[in-house]
Order: sequence, then structure tokens, then C-alpha cells
Amino acid sequence: MHYVSICSPNYLHDAHCRLALRVGADVICEKPLVINPWNLDPLQELEQETGRRINTVLQLRLHPHLQRLRECLQTERGTRQYDVSLTYITSRGHFCHIMAGATIGERCSLGQNVFVANDAAIGNNVKIQNNVSVYAGVELEDDVFCGPSCVFTNVVNPRSQIIRRDRYLRTVVRRGATIGANATIICGATIGRYAFIGAGAVVLGDVLDYALMLGVPARQRGWMSRHGHRLPKPDADGIMICEESGWRYREVEPGVVRCLDWPEDAPLLAVS
Repeated sequence: MHYVSICSPNYLHDAHCRLALRVGADVICEKPLVINPWNLDPLQELEQETGRRINTVLQLRLHPHLQRLRECLQTERGTRQYDVSLTYITSRGHFCHIMAGATIGERCSLGQNVFVANDAAIGNNVKIQNNVSVYAGVELEDDVFCGPSCVFTNVVNPRSQIIRRDRYLRTVVRRGATIGANATIICGATIGRYAFIGAGAVVLGDVLDYALMLGVPARQRGWMSRHGHRLPKPDADGIMICEESGWRYREVEPGVVRCLDWPEDAPLLAVS
């Protein structure tokens, strides 16, 4: 045996590295090598004792861009070169717990004490602040912001003595929406694109795109721009202008607000 490849749970890496070295094999171990930094010195001493080496790698086999590259290489021939973007990194705070069945996109930020359950889905560039639990049945699309201690639910009428896992209601937060600190989203709701849920609000049902929701229970109190500013009252032509970007918005039909200066599905560009 020349090499042992270790892809076990993080807390077992140290023990499995030691076992591999003791049977005379070099080690390829996915990161992190150890949980506690004080375990590194004993591993180094064991390397010197056995004459074998430990190598640490970042496993990227399941990264979607690399999977697509693999498919291309299998179906195409020649000397074509490919550029691959690996901006996948999601930062996590202390005591952050992500269950095995969770789906998390690229460039996300998860704060301290965040929990992501099995069957929860988180898109790209999502920011979740401290003390937020994303339960099964909750879907956060790209660019969603969840403020500190905001609350998601998945059962309308929970009881300790009654198991209702087969009755979880789906909650969807659409692209670019913001949920303020300590706000509560009752399960089964769909929060529209770029909606803004104020701090402490309790949302009982669906929310329109760009809607500003405040209070308990939450009521619509206006419209918000993509840049997070409350839109003024419309002018004579029905136009509302964002104070930061200068982009124009219009209620094209009752309850349907659209941005006139940027495609609805296009990512938001930084404003200089």
C-alpha cells in the first residue's frame, strides 16, 4: 500500500492519518488536516518516525464548474484550453452547523451559530447573519440577505407530541430580498424579488417583488429599490427614482413594480 486517501468526517482525520502512517503509507487528506492546531506537532513527529508524508488537498471533484469541465473533456478532443472559475468559497462563523443534505451555493457568508438543515437550499452570494436557522423546506435564492436572529419555520401548528415532518411547508425567498433582524417568516410564504422585510416584522403570507413590509403582522408600507432605498411617491408619469442609483421604477400594473433601467434577471451592478 503506497497511499491512503482520507475523505472521512473532519473529526476523524487525525486518527486516520496516524493509522495510515503506522501501516507504512503516505497520506492524502482533504482539509482540514486536524481540528485542533495542537495535534499538528504529534503528526509531524509521526511522519519523521515512519518516514512517510501527509499531503493536504482541497477536494473539488464535485464543484459544478469542474464537473462541466470533465464532461467537456470526455466529449471533445483536441488542444482547446479552458478557463475555470473556482470562486466557490463560503465563509462560516463559529458554531456553524451544516447538515449533509443541505445545498449551498458559491460566495456565501454564514455567520456565527447558523444552522442549515437537510433539504434546505441556499443560492449564490447569500449572506446569513448570526443566530439564524434555515430549516428543511426553506429555499433562499441568489443574493438574499438574512439579518441577525431572523426566524424561519416549516410547520404551522407544531406540537411536541405530534410528528409532522411530512407536512413541512415550503418557504421561498426570491433573489435579492432582505429579511431584517429578528423578523419571522411563517412557513408557506414566498418573499418576492428584492422585497425588504423590516426588523422585527412577522410575515404571514406572500410578499410582492420590491415590497417594503413592516410591523406585526407585517403590512406593506411602500416599495424598495434594488439598492435598498425606499422609493418616493411616483411622479406624474408614475416613475419612482432610487436616490442612490438613479434607476427608474414603475408600477406597471397593480402590485407589480419593475425596474425600467436594468433587466429583472440580471445581477445587480455596483454603483460607483
